[in-house]
Amino acid sequence: MNYLQSISNQLKGAKNPIHADKVLSAFSDIHSYCSQLPDREHSFAISQNAHDITYILLNINVDTDSLIAGIILELYENQIISQKFVQEKYGISVHKILMAVSALDRIPISNRTQPATIRKMMIAMAKDVRVVIIKLAKRLLEMRSSKYMNDETPKQLSRETLSVFTPIAHRLGLGKIKWELEDLSFYHLQPEKYREIVSMIRSKRREREAYIERVNKRIQEELVKKKISGEVSGRAKHLYSIYKKIYEKGKSFDKIYDLIAFRIIVNSKKECYNVLSLLHSLWEPIEGRFKDYISKPRENGYQSIHTSLVGPEKKILEVQIRTQSMHKVAEEGIAAHWKYKENVSEEKQENLYSFLKEMLTWNIEREDSQISKVTRDLFHEEVFVFTPQGDVLELPAGSSPLDFAFRIHTQLAFKCQGAKVNNKLVPLHTRLQNGDMVELLTSAQPKGPGKNWLTFVKTESAKSKIRKWFKEKQFEEKSKEGKATFEKALTKNNLKFNKIEDSKILQEFLRKNTYLNIEDFFFQVGLGKVNLHSLVNRLKLQNSDLKKSISIPKNTASRRTPNSQQILVEELTEVMIHLAKCCDPELGDEIAGYITLTNGVSIHKSTCMNFQHLQKKNPSRTVSAKWMHE
Repeated sequence: MNYLQSISNQLKGAKNPIHADKVLSAFSDIHSYCSQLPDREHSFAISQNAHDITYILLNINVDTDSLIAGIILELYENQIISQKFVQEKYGISVHKILMAVSALDRIPISNRTQPATIRKMMIAMAKDVRVVIIKLAKRLLEMRSSKYMNDETPKQLSRETLSVFTPIAHRLGLGKIKWELEDLSFYHLQPEKYREIVSMIRSKRREREAYIERVNKRIQEELVKKKISGEVSGRAKHLYSIYKKIYEKGKSFDKIYDLIAFRIIVNSKKECYNVLSLLHSLWEPIEGRFKDYISKPRENGYQSIHTSLVGPEKKILEVQIRTQSMHKVAEEGIAAHWKYKENVSEEKQENLYSFLKEMLTWNIEREDSQISKVTRDLFHEEVFVFTPQGDVLELPAGSSPLDFAFRIHTQLAFKCQGAKVNNKLVPLHTRLQNGDMVELLTSAQPKGPGKNWLTFVKTESAKSKIRKWFKEKQFEEKSKEGKATFEKALTKNNLKFNKIEDSKILQEFLRKNTYLNIEDFFFQVGLGKVNLHSLVNRLKLQNSDLKKSISIPKNTASRRTPNSQQILVEELTEVMIHLAKCCDPELGDEIAGYITLTNGVSIHKSTCMNFQHLQKKNPSRTVSAKWMHE
C-alpha cells in the first residue's frame, strides 16, 4: 500500500472534521516535488517523514491546517517550495504555522539556560498552540530516527527532549507522545538499564498477561452485578517510569505499584465513585495511594480516580477510573491546561482551557482569529532574546536593546552606544521580538545614559538605574556649585570655610535644617534653597566676638581664675582661661586645656570624661596646662 492510500484510509477514520481532499492534495505535492529531486534517498526520507508525522497528528486529532503544515514541513524548511507558493496554495494560516515552527527550530538550547526558560520561550515564540504540537511531533520523528545514529547526537537530543519537550507534552496532556519521547531518551541515555528493564518485563510477560485477564474478568463480573456498563483494560507501565521508580526512588521491580495497572471507563461521574466503592469492597485499598483527580483536576485538565489495591494473589495493582470524556482528555490532550506561569489569572486559565478544547476538536469553519485572540493574551507578556553566546534572556514585551543591556550589567548599559539585532545595526529604541539575537556596541568607559533613554526603556529596573544616575550626577554638579557659592559668600565677609566648618553655629544650622551632611547642605545651596545671608552674618558676628574675647595684653602668660588660682597654659601666650564646670578642677588636680571656639581655653581634670571625648574628637585643640605653684 502506498503512502497516499495509507493516509486516505487514516483520514476516513479521523474523529475530527477534516478536509481530506486538501490533505491528500498536500501529499500529492510531496510526491510531485520529491520526484524531481536528484537525491533519491533524500526524496524517500521526505516522503516517509511526511507520512509518519501525519499519523502522529491524526492521532492527536488536530485540524486540517495543522495536518497540511506537518506534511509539507520538510519541503518548506529545505526551501523546495517557496513562501509564495504556500500562501497561494494552502493559505495564510498554514504559512504562519510553518514560519513559527521554523523559528522554534532556530532556538539554541544552551546548557547554561534553564530548561524552564527554553520552554517559556517556545510558548512565546509559537504564538499558536498548534505550532508547539507540530514541533513535538517533529521531535518524536527525530527521536525515532536517532536509533540509527552513532555519534553523540542521540544523547544530546535525548537530554533536550527530557528537559524541554516532555514537560511540554505533559502540560498539553499528550501522554502517548510524552511516554514515547521518554522511552526513546531513556534508550540512549541509559542503554544498560534500558535493556535490564526490558528483560525484566519480558521474563514476566506471560504471567502478567494471564493475571491481567483474570483481574479483568473479575471486575467485569462485578460491574454486571451492579448494572454498570464499563470498559476494563490492563496495561504495563512504560519503561522510563519503571526506571525512575526503581533507580530514583529505590524501589524493587516487584514492588512497583503500577507495573500492572487497570483502567475502568464508565458513563458518568457518579458511576466513577460507585466503581471505586465496589473495588474497595473487593480488595484492600493501600493507605495513602488514593487520588481523586475528578474533584480536583490536575493543572493540565486531567481527571480520573486513582487507587492502589492489594489484589488477587497479594499482588499490588493500580486502578484508574474515569468517564469517556475524561479518557479522551487524558489520551488526546483535548482539554489540556497549559499553565507555564504561576500567576496566570483564573479567567485566562479558563479561556485557555476552552481554547485548547476547541482547537483539538477543530471545526473547519472556525476562523483563525479565535486562535490568536487567546494565545496573544497569554503568551505575549514577555520576549525571549539571545546573547551572542546563545544564552536566553527573558524581558517584558516592548523591551529595547537597552533593557537587554541593563539586564546583563548596569555598567555595560552605561557604556552602550549602539546595538545590532540579528547582525543588523538598529537604533537603541528598537523593540525586540522573540528570537532576536542582540549584540551591544560599547565605548571603553561608561558615558552614562542619554537624555531620552527614559522615554523608551521598558523595564522598571532600567528606569530606576537611569534615574539614579541622573540624580547622582545632579547631586555632584549642584554640590560643587553650592560649595563655590558658599565659599564666595564667606570670602566677601573675610571668612574662610576651613576656619568655620566645625563652627557651633554652622553645625547647629545643619542639624536644625535636617541636612544629612555638609555635602547635602552644598547641594541645597546649589539648588538655591538656602538663605546664606542670614547664616553668613551669624558666622561673621561669632568670628568678631571670638577675636574680642581672646585679645588680652601681650606677654601675659596666665591670669587669675575666678578662684584666684594661677594656671599656666603652655604653647599659648595670649589666651583667656576658665575652669570647666563639668568637672570643677581644684588646686592639685592633674589638668589639661581645650581650645574652644568662643570662650578661650577651658581647663578640665585630665580624668574628665567630657575632656577625653573632646580630645578624641579634636586632638589638635588640646593643650597641656599646670598650676602656677607647681
